[in-house]
Amino acid sequence: MSYAEEHRFGGNTLPRRFGRGAPVTACAQSRVDDLVEERQAMRGRGAGKAELEANRLKLGKAVRDVGDAAIRSHRTPVQP
Repeated sequence: MSYAEEHRFGGNTLPRRFGRGAPVTACAQSRVDDLVEERQAMRGRGAGKAELEANRLKLGKAVRDVGDAAIRSHRTPVQP
């Protein structure tokens, strides 16, 4: 079983205790896990610098997306 598979909770959702934004956060985290797994496979087969760099950029964006999703899920609405 891969790292990504071990660390997913039912595909794209987390247990209810993680709150209302958990499915979005889990989905974003799932994307990160997939890109990490892809990167490990690329390194294993000796991928070139350009291919690894493209993956690194995608991975960086995916990590930012996880952070953004987590922030949105915990943000309280502003009262007028």
